[in-house]
Amino acid sequence: GIEVEGDAFRGKFCTLELWLRDFPRPSRNAADIIEDSESVLTFFYDNGYWLQLFPSRIGICIPSTCSGEDLQKIAGKASQEIQITANVTSCQVKEPINFSKEQLVVLCILGVLLLLAIVGTGVDVFCIQDVKRTATVCGRLSEALASFSLVRNTRSLFAHSEHATGPLEALNGIRVISCFWIVLGHIYFLTDLSTYIRFASLTKLQVLFKDFLFTLVENFTLPVDTFFFITGLLLAYNQMKKCSRTKSGFSLWNMLFDVFHRYWRMTPAFGLATALFVLMPAFGSGPMWGDVLGLASENCRLYWWTNLLYFSNYLPYSKMCMLHSWFLSLNMQYFIFGLPLTLMMFRKPKVTLLVIMALTIASCLVTSVVTYMNELPPAMLMMTARWSKAKQLLNMVYYQPFTHFGPFAIGLCFGYILLVVKVPRFGKATLAAGWLIATVLCGSAVFVAYPFRRGDMAFHPLLSAAYAGCHRTLWTIGIGWVTLLCATQQAVAVYHHFLPTSEYLQSRLRPSTSAH
Repeated sequence: GIEVEGDAFRGKFCTLELWLRDFPRPSRNAADIIEDSESVLTFFYDNGYWLQLFPSRIGICIPSTCSGEDLQKIAGKASQEIQITANVTSCQVKEPINFSKEQLVVLCILGVLLLLAIVGTGVDVFCIQDVKRTATVCGRLSEALASFSLVRNTRSLFAHSEHATGPLEALNGIRVISCFWIVLGHIYFLTDLSTYIRFASLTKLQVLFKDFLFTLVENFTLPVDTFFFITGLLLAYNQMKKCSRTKSGFSLWNMLFDVFHRYWRMTPAFGLATALFVLMPAFGSGPMWGDVLGLASENCRLYWWTNLLYFSNYLPYSKMCMLHSWFLSLNMQYFIFGLPLTLMMFRKPKVTLLVIMALTIASCLVTSVVTYMNELPPAMLMMTARWSKAKQLLNMVYYQPFTHFGPFAIGLCFGYILLVVKVPRFGKATLAAGWLIATVLCGSAVFVAYPFRRGDMAFHPLLSAAYAGCHRTLWTIGIGWVTLLCATQQAVAVYHHFLPTSEYLQSRLRPSTSAH
């Protein structure tokens, strides 16, 4: 910052957002209003919609003795004259790094983990791996320390998977394709457009807005439901297989142990990611650093415990620690809820399947009703013309368990079918009809969203509500068909020419939950 003799004040950098509200557009065609088509006014007129969605940002340097409130008063007074809205988003002065108590705790935890990794690697290399050449006997403590070995864990992480050879092998490929799709979609969706947007990029956004195929990228929440489908399928398949071996149901103790085992598998990496969010703001600065990480870090400092207890999906969007934590929370909730359902399915399958069907229909209806009553967009679309409703959609629909219960329930049903039902060999006509229906269901779930995201046509709220309530369930029915045929060796082309590559990639991306 700028300094003066005596350090009476220093430079303070503030970021000011300028919003163009109620941009007048008496005609959709700029040529009807502006004669010069090459004028900069034509550009602003054509892109008036985007200028109202995304603010302009300017940086202002003021004395450190002035506060952000002072600048807000000045900017508010000046902006009234030209009918725009001005907001001060952040102000910062160059200061030495000061760690908070929470950040010091995180640093201590990371230091302990680093020490364990160094010691464990040494024990693994000089004791465990050398035991065949020496008379050294490694005790249980050495084995425990070696579990932190970087060498052992790296080898395990990147080793080619040899165990996935059963009827559910195709899930490896489905999981990897879904993971890549989700990551691709989040690259666009989680980018703070109001932070990074430049006027030169507005035309690119407008092209994407009208691109039919980009709907596939933008509708990236559908493969999220594929993961819920896989959770339900594996839960039913594995638990009922366990029940079949023991010739009985499983006890409350067994269910508690399964919940603890899943918690122990998921929580360390989840907790570490949460801790890093608390720590990250201390290691950077800049005009947009606080805007990007400030709120996320503060939320994690205040609400970190909601992640560890797996109910962060019930927090408002503005208070959530890591926006994507809702998925892991909901995944754990479904697992706990699904355990007694699988016990019921083992003992009384017909009654349980009817209950699951009724709950699925109810979840679709609730999603539709909430969408209709609150006039929400039909899906979580980045390019929605009703952007003001997007956050409301997240809080009221997308993060809620009733929205994604259908895919999870369908997974439970397919897990039961694959283990218990003797699936027949379908004829060519049946296979063709099944593939056609699955393609129509999956294609409709993805691309019917295109008219909604264009925003150039008015749709009845009932259409939005119907799509919101049904498209996730219809999507997973199509995925279930693919899984069923691959598991029963009736999808030769898909199974042998497409998914094996993805299965190989699965060994390179084994920790898909950690990747998320």
